[in-house]
Amino acid sequence: MPARSISEKLQYHSQGETAIPIVSFDHLVDTVYLGRAIHRCRWNDQDCAFKWIEFDCDIEAIDREIKSRENLLKDLDLHCEANKDPNRIMEQRFNAIPILAVVVMEQGGDNDEVIGILMPFGGLSLESLSESGPNSTVSTSGSRDLEITR
Repeated sequence: MPARSISEKLQYHSQGETAIPIVSFDHLVDTVYLGRAIHRCRWNDQDCAFKWIEFDCDIEAIDREIKSRENLLKDLDLHCEANKDPNRIMEQRFNAIPILAVVVMEQGGDNDEVIGILMPFGGLSLESLSESGPNSTVSTSGSRDLEITR
């Protein structure tokens, strides 16, 4: 991961049943750079996109995404839909990609510095596909979306 040009910090304090899990960056594996502030990785055997805070301007956007996700989950009546995954419900009802976890550099206390968010990988962006040619280093194996896009 390149050095970050950041002077501000984002903190996240998970609380209640709508809280987003917190995970240490060390738990992300097979990280591949896709574009500005986006990496593809694996976490808990799931293909993920890691949106990281690269510059101060990213802090507000990431913070807004976290708060929006929490507000959507608060609006769900989770008790009526017991034993269902809240992220799946959010995807179906609001057509929103959920945040799987808030990523911190090191898990260790109440003041963990947020370095990004983890979301399910939804496929390569059109930008990365247009930039990739026949000799591309962009990993497209197993991507059904790639054929649909082409």
